[in-house]
Amino acid sequence: MNSKGLTLIEVICSFSVLMVASLLIVPLLTDIRSDQKALSEKRNAVSTLQNKLHEYTDSPIAARIENNIDGIKFTFEVQQDYIEGCASWEDRNNKTERLCLYAPP
Repeated sequence: MNSKGLTLIEVICSFSVLMVASLLIVPLLTDIRSDQKALSEKRNAVSTLQNKLHEYTDSPIAARIENNIDGIKFTFEVQQDYIEGCASWEDRNNKTERLCLYAPP
C-alpha cells in the first residue's frame, strides 16, 4: 500500500475541524463588531455632551434647555451649584442609555 499523500478520511476530518472552528469564531466576531458600534455611539454622545456643556458654562443659560442631535436627546439644567447636562439615546440593542455630566456655572 502506498502511504504517500492524504486519505479521504484525513481530508474530511481536517475540513470538519476547520468548519467547527469557523462556526465558533464568526458569532464572536459579530458580537464584537456590534459592541464596537455601540461604544462608538456612546463615545460620540459623551463628546457632544461635553462640548455642549462647555458652551453652556461659558454663557448664561435658561433654567432648562433640551436639544435633539442625531437621535440623542440632550438636556441641560441649572441647579444651585452646578449645571447638569444629560444625554439619553437608544443603543443598538434597543436599550435606553443615559449619561450625565456636571460643571460649575
